Amino acid sequence: CYLFATFSSLAIMTKGNALALALMAPLALIITRKFGVLWNRSVWIGVAMIGLICGPWYYYWRTASGFADRPGIEYVLRAAPFFTWQTVLLFGPVLSVFAALGLWDRVIRPLMKNEPVRPYWAVQVALILAVLAFQSVIAIGLDGRYVMTAAPAVILFMLAGIEFLAERTAVPAPIYTGLVVIIFLFTQLTAFRQQPLGFGEAAQMIVSNSAFSDAKILTASFGSGEGMFTCELARREHRPGHIVLRSTKVLSRNGWDGSYTPYFKSAAEVQSYLNDARVKLVVVDRWTPPRAGVVDILSDTIQAYPQHWRLAAAYPSHAAGSGRVEVFVRNP
Repeated sequence: CYLFATFSSLAIMTKGNALALALMAPLALIITRKFGVLWNRSVWIGVAMIGLICGPWYYYWRTASGFADRPGIEYVLRAAPFFTWQTVLLFGPVLSVFAALGLWDRVIRPLMKNEPVRPYWAVQVALILAVLAFQSVIAIGLDGRYVMTAAPAVILFMLAGIEFLAERTAVPAPIYTGLVVIIFLFTQLTAFRQQPLGFGEAAQMIVSNSAFSDAKILTASFGSGEGMFTCELARREHRPGHIVLRSTKVLSRNGWDGSYTPYFKSAAEVQSYLNDARVKLVVVDRWTPPRAGVVDILSDTIQAYPQHWRLAAAYPSHAAGSGRVEVFVRNP
């Protein structure tokens, strides 16, 4: 219990979705029906440890929304089937058949026969159910990557399914294992196709123009967008080269709770900063969600001072075509 509490606390303090572990333990208890452990003092000491370690931090950040969607029954009805199918897609529908056989043999069949489920397998299915329940209720958005934490349990059930088939057929387990590997290689490993996001094109335009050599660049996007542009620029130039300033760092303070606090209150103050910092190029990602206020205030500044800035280039941003990356150049 103490080890579980320690590592659970580390996981929860690292990433919020590890709170699904709080569901895993009671689910495993229900599946095994070993309710007598509730009288074990070490269980409650472990619970207290997690509460004391993680509670103050999450209480402090209790006002942080972090929601990409509106919580409620409507979200649950959309999220539950979505994340269930995404769990199947972790290794593909074909390989999920092996996992389903393992689930049947290790968990479902014993329950139907009113036989005890081994704690090891109870914990595995509890992990999968906990991840699905957590992601279906906490409205952080519909994204398949959120079920990756259930992948280890799915793999174990897949191996159990191989063993189940090997015990009931004349085919040795290594043959089934080889079949699973072949299916995985041919169905799950696909070539990654890079989608044009506009950052690479903007970076190429800058490094190919000698007039922009060693220029200071201010980029405005959501956090990962600014990082993407910086990477695209760095891999195209010979260092030392351009200096990139990130708007989410120099124009505002962005908290872990999603809060946004601008350092400058007006376009005049922003323009004064751009002058003092000797910024020559401004790269703006128009696809950025509205909550990224750095794009708004920077756009207002460029519009307020057309004598200082001109649009030099624009490139489509994101495959959906819902925005573009714009490169503005300071006028001489």
